[in-house]
Amino acid sequence: MGHKLILVLETLMSTALRSIGKYELRQRLASSHLNEVWLAQDSHSHHYVLLKVFYTHHQADSDVMRQFVSQAEAVASLRQPNLVRLLDVFVFPSRDPDSSVATMACLVTDYIEGQTLADSLRSTSSATKMRPGADIVALFTSISMAIDYAHQHGIIHGNLKPSNILLSSRTDAYDQIGEPLLTDFGFTKLLWQAASTTSPFYLSPEQIRGNPANERSDIYALGVILYELCTGVLPFRGNRPVAIMVQHLNAPPTPPALMNPTISSALAHVMLRSLAKEPEARFSSASSMTVALAMALNTPISDFLSQSSSLSEGMNEHDFSPSLPPSAQPGLTPPLMSKVSRQNGSDPTATHTNGAAGSSFRSASVSKAGRRGSFDSRYLMIMSVMLLASLGTLFLLSMHLQNTSVVAPNLLVGHAYLSSNIFIDPLDKGSEQAVDLLR
Repeated sequence: MGHKLILVLETLMSTALRSIGKYELRQRLASSHLNEVWLAQDSHSHHYVLLKVFYTHHQADSDVMRQFVSQAEAVASLRQPNLVRLLDVFVFPSRDPDSSVATMACLVTDYIEGQTLADSLRSTSSATKMRPGADIVALFTSISMAIDYAHQHGIIHGNLKPSNILLSSRTDAYDQIGEPLLTDFGFTKLLWQAASTTSPFYLSPEQIRGNPANERSDIYALGVILYELCTGVLPFRGNRPVAIMVQHLNAPPTPPALMNPTISSALAHVMLRSLAKEPEARFSSASSMTVALAMALNTPISDFLSQSSSLSEGMNEHDFSPSLPPSAQPGLTPPLMSKVSRQNGSDPTATHTNGAAGSSFRSASVSKAGRRGSFDSRYLMIMSVMLLASLGTLFLLSMHLQNTSVVAPNLLVGHAYLSSNIFIDPLDKGSEQAVDLLR
């Protein structure tokens, strides 16, 4: 269907309003002082749609509203199976010069039956209830294909979070999780001050610094979502938005294996690289992140993902390495990373239990008959000589240090940021689900 922009030069901010354009309002699903969400019906096709109403102080003919309309048109031009279609845009200037609301903007999208990923996470908040790794890879495959498609068309989502990932109930795919569909691109933040309407949990450091979102900002948000799926908690938590933002800027995330011991070093690498503070250190595309995720979970890569055009852009062996050198590991000091690597193992060919507790992923066997007999007496002799030489070197070094060095007491080597704050959600379940629709 083609996109049609309608600019109506009259106000319809009335409680008696029953339709907007060809869309007949059926039921108000949520509301706040900033916006409303309605279930509506297309009077021509009789299909249900979701109609979101936004109230803003910006004048309808202002540069901000022109930019809003331009970005809405760009999003409406996208056609990809895992993107919720934006069908129509309406802008209604107010007739009341004294009103605090200068303009009412409306976005019409397809109505998707099913829950959001946020709903799914709330029902499986414990790490012991996480979904199998194959399901996580399937989920990220669909999401990454949609994100890369938008990026290839010059459009950044900028507002990725579980409440903006719908899980359609119209399909039996993904083991009844539902087919993921992305919605609510971040251009709606133009209508208000971003700080007053944005959840801090999924914001990238560059967005917190006030810079516009870019492709790697979406990768960072995906990293937060992956961390949450695999550990059952967010990487940065607190009861004040400012405290959470400071953690995004300065604090390393808690090592994933401390939250869920079944997470391998390869899987932890995918999370931590996605959460790198500097955009250049993250994956080059959502697809490359998902390929690395599939490899870490020993899960087959789908044909759709392997054929994605984004895979040929900016990807190299570093994108898929199972572990980073300690000096390059994002957010971790070398001593701490070494400890985590030892806890989880660093052999990419070993058999791991990855991603979800209780879900085993068997790697292909690399052992061959007669491998145990490959070390003959000559190798044993060489290894013995090397061991004796190493011990001698260590002995001489220790004697030298005793004579020349002073050991500083209580020297702190490495650190891990463990927040003592626990996020307190002031909303109950019902109202929280309604607020998710508005964001």
